[in-house]
Amino acid sequence: MVVKLGDTDSWLLSFKDTGNDTLKHVVLKDTIPEGLTLVPGSITWFDTAHPNGQVLPDDALSSGGIDLGNYAPAGAGYVRFRTTVDRDFDFNKVACKLTNVATARANYVPEISSSASVKVDVNGNGDTSDDCKEQKAFSCDLLNVKSLGNREFRYTVKFTAQNVTFKSATFNFGDGTTPLTTDKTTVDYKYAKAGTFSTKVNVTFDVNGGTETVTSASCATTISTTTPPRELPDTGAGGVIGIFSAVTVAGALFHRRFLAKRV
Repeated sequence: MVVKLGDTDSWLLSFKDTGNDTLKHVVLKDTIPEGLTLVPGSITWFDTAHPNGQVLPDDALSSGGIDLGNYAPAGAGYVRFRTTVDRDFDFNKVACKLTNVATARANYVPEISSSASVKVDVNGNGDTSDDCKEQKAFSCDLLNVKSLGNREFRYTVKFTAQNVTFKSATFNFGDGTTPLTTDKTTVDYKYAKAGTFSTKVNVTFDVNGGTETVTSASCATTISTTTPPRELPDTGAGGVIGIFSAVTVAGALFHRRFLAKRV
């Protein structure tokens, strides 16, 4: 999707409990990239208890995110907000491809993430290729985690590498072991004991003959290897955050954007 300077865009972040257990303390978080500005007063939360929408503070989705409480199996909701593309957008500083990252987590449910990107037509001619052809941009955009069972997790890092070369990723698993540096973007790791651990990844790129290492809040996550107590008989998957849209994507967070209007 291509946007122009000054465009106002609407974003929709939806979630659903697709498991058999109640999700406790569902927390949503969204990281708006530089180059976009939140429209004040636009963050609105909808679910069965708030059918007409409840306006949330402007910082609700940033920092630690917003705790939306508990959701029973099949319970669902969504958060809608708007952003504008900065009119003083500097494509020498900010990537023409802007990636918006959302995450969701709940008690005993590993954090899941999703991202959506837009391209900015800086010149306003409907073609972004001339805007970003020579620009160098690099960032750490997302750290996904999947539980493999028995204290083992699969971590996948996603990044932007525009006119630069990915070199390596360094995973710090938060358990006091030596960080793992690899040229792979996906690694499996088994923790030696149960507990709660904060995992972080740094990404290194080759840039202009040298190296640059970056990270971000979206490239860090917290997992728990503790087995959660069951509220219901174990007849299948427990607490699972899932999404449904025109195309069903099971076990993932749905995060999309669509053009609303120009101002």
